[in-house]
This record gives sequence, structure tokens and C-alpha cells, in this order.
Amino acid sequence: MKMAPTDIIMSATGKCNLHCSICDIPVSSSKDTLSLSDFKKIIDQASSAGAKNFTLSGGEPLLIREVFEIISYAKRKGLHVSMSTNGTLVTEEIARKLKAAGLRVANVSIDGPEEVHDAIRGKGNFRRALNGLKMLRNVGIETTIAMTITSKNYQYMSYIVGLAIDSGATTVKFQPFSADFLAEGRSTRNFMIPKEEIQQFSDEIKKAVKFADYCGININPKNYLFSMPDYFLGNLKVRSCMVPYKSFAIDNNGNIFACWKFKEPVGNIKKQDFLKIWNSKKFEQMRNLAKNGQCPGCLMSCYDQLFESKKEKQVVVRKMGNLKMRIINRIKQAMARIFLKKNMAPATEKEKALLEIEESKKMLNEEMKRLK
Repeated sequence: MKMAPTDIIMSATGKCNLHCSICDIPVSSSKDTLSLSDFKKIIDQASSAGAKNFTLSGGEPLLIREVFEIISYAKRKGLHVSMSTNGTLVTEEIARKLKAAGLRVANVSIDGPEEVHDAIRGKGNFRRALNGLKMLRNVGIETTIAMTITSKNYQYMSYIVGLAIDSGATTVKFQPFSADFLAEGRSTRNFMIPKEEIQQFSDEIKKAVKFADYCGININPKNYLFSMPDYFLGNLKVRSCMVPYKSFAIDNNGNIFACWKFKEPVGNIKKQDFLKIWNSKKFEQMRNLAKNGQCPGCLMSCYDQLFESKKEKQVVVRKMGNLKMRIINRIKQAMARIFLKKNMAPATEKEKALLEIEESKKMLNEEMKRLK
């Protein structure tokens, strides 16, 4: 085998408890779910080949009856397990079970403030998603907010960064709307950002990046985010993509894809061994198309790493003491209060929060000098 996969991405079920306007599930997806033996088969073969990361998505993976056993099995095989969820089905008990099973990261979809999110994903689902995220965080699972950007919500990218701070999420992942996930016959015009609003969109991206940098929230690479206006204008240049060289996607029927953008599967795990599919001529043809920039092109979140600058890659991680962490948390909390309350907060409260930030920054600078 010339190369080993590192990432398994599984659209594990076609079932979902929501009917989101930006998604074709469950409108056009089959309700099939892979059997437990199928899950174990792909985990066994991919982990033996060198895979390190396992992502469960859907549909809604919490509708899979054996979800805890699947996560636990993947963890025992040495895989780092993450899950993409709408968050609405998470309870304290489910959060504890996910933690015990070995879930490392939960990506929770939140698309804006309550009225915006609920317009996209259904009434009451903002609060359910946010409560689910907090329950996951409270049991020690790392949480990410995933926002799908459309014409309906791009104005709230900075808000989502503030929400991450306030809710305890460590990361925000922005991804532009894709027509690939829209039910057949539905118009994309309702979701694509129009040309006359692109400048406003660009300004919001800059604002969100600056806010995230200041507060220490992890987001997509800057060059990826700054490419989004061209994507919505239809001017995005297709770049060489190496994603199919390290990862593969599986749908709920067992079909394996080099990438979701390639509509034709390269094999089926129910009928063939994974390694034969991974090393097949058909998979290699798909890789070459992606490498040579001959794929359909996209800005899916798995593609964002190709936009990382050298500076973003050279991240130095230092062990921080408890005092420093407390100071950073104070800054984040103060910033979140200012941003989320905006002009609704009394001037005295704003001034108090700003003063707290300045005091915390001084303490942080002093602590940094001491640690050197």
C-alpha cells in the first residue's frame, strides 16, 4: 500500500429528527443505517491501515441505536473520535454516556441567534442545541460550533464567535452553504449571498477573524475564510486538493467516496474489503483529479487546511499555569458579555466589563513575563 488513510468520515445514518431548510436530509436520503458489524469492519480495516481519526455524522448520529458502542469500539482501536450533531437530542445522561464511550470532540450546528437559527432548523432548536453543547462541555467533551453560512445568517459570524466564548466552546468552524446538500428541486438562490451584499460579507469575515484572534477562539485558516466571497460570486479558483490522499467518506448504505463532491462511489464496504477499495485504480483516478484541480471544487471544511499559512502552522503550544488560564477566561467572559449584549447593555455595565478586560490584560502581561 503506497499510503495510509488518516481520517474516516462516516455519514452514518440517513435518519434525522430535524427538517433543516439548508439540507436534503431527511427529505431525499434513505433511512438506512449501517449495521454494527459493518461499523466494526470499517473501523478494524481502516485503523489497521493507519487511520487515526473517526468522525460520525449523519443525518443525526444520536439516532443510531448502537452509537455508544460504535464510539467505544473506535476508541479501543486507538482512534480519536468526533461527532457532528444538531445537539437537540443531548441530555445529561447522553452526554455522560458519550464521554464514557470515548467521544473526544462534538461539533454542534448553530447558525446564528435564536430567531435566525430556528428559522433554518425549526422553532425551539436553538435553545436545545445550545443546552446540548453546554451539557457536552460540562462532562469534559471538547466542543466546536459549526456554522453553515448563507444569505440568511452571514451577518452573525462574529456573534457565533461570541457565543463560543460564552458557552465554553473552544472552536468555531465556518463553512459556506453548498447546493450539494440541498434537496433536488429546491432553489439555491434563497441561500447564496447576492453580489450586492458581498462587501458587507467581507467586512463581517474580517470582524469575526479579529474578534476570534483577540479572544483565543480557534477558527478556520484566514485564507480559507477570505476566499468565501469569491465562492459566493462564483469566482473561486479550484486548487490542488490532497484530501482524498488521507481520508475517505462513507454513506449510510456503505458506499465509499473519495470525496463527497465526487458523486460516484469507488466501492462499497458491504461488498468489498476496504483496502482493496482504498488502493483501487478508481480511487487513484479520483485522487489525481483532485490533485490536478479537476474536481468540481468546493469550500468544504475538510478542505480548509490547504489554506493554512506557514505562520498558522507554526503554532507553539506552551503549558499554562492555573493563574494564567483564569486570567484568559476572565478576558473571554468579559468580551462575550460586551459582544452578546451589544448596545442593549447599560453604559455602566459596559464600562465595568471594559475595565475588567484592561485589568486582566495587565495581569496576563505580568504573568507572561514571570513565565519567561
